[in-house]
Amino acid sequence: MAPIEREPHIHNSQEPDRTIPESSPQQWAPTEASFAKLLAAFSSDPEEASERYEIARRKLIKFFERRQVITAERKADESFDRAMRRLDEGEVITNIMGYLLTIARNIFLEHLREERKRREALTMMARDMHQQKFEP
Repeated sequence: MAPIEREPHIHNSQEPDRTIPESSPQQWAPTEASFAKLLAAFSSDPEEASERYEIARRKLIKFFERRQVITAERKADESFDRAMRRLDEGEVITNIMGYLLTIARNIFLEHLREERKRREALTMMARDMHQQKFEP
C-alpha cells in the first residue's frame, strides 16, 4: 500500500468543533474520523481506498493546474476538506470522485471571483495614486 501524501489538519478530538458556526467552511477542520469517512467513501477496502484517494488527489491537482491555479495542491486539499465536512454532517455521497470534481469547480469559481476583486482593488489603488501624484 502506497503512503498517503497528504495528512489532513486533524484536531485532537474525534468530534468537529461545534462552537464554530456550521455556515463557515473555513473554520471547520477535519478529524481522524472525518478522514476515515472520506477513505471509506472511496472503498471499504483500506488499501484500495488509499490508492483511490491518491489517484483522486492527483486528478484534483491537475484540474487546478490546467486552470493555472498556482496553489493547486492547496485547492485540491480544500476540496477534500469540504467533502469530509459534508460526510461528517451525514451527507451520503455515492460518487465521491464526481462529488470532489463538483467541489473543485466551485472552489475554482470562488478563486476567479477573488482574483477579479484583487485586480479591481489594485486598479483602484493605482488610479488613486496616479491622481494624487498630479493633484496640487
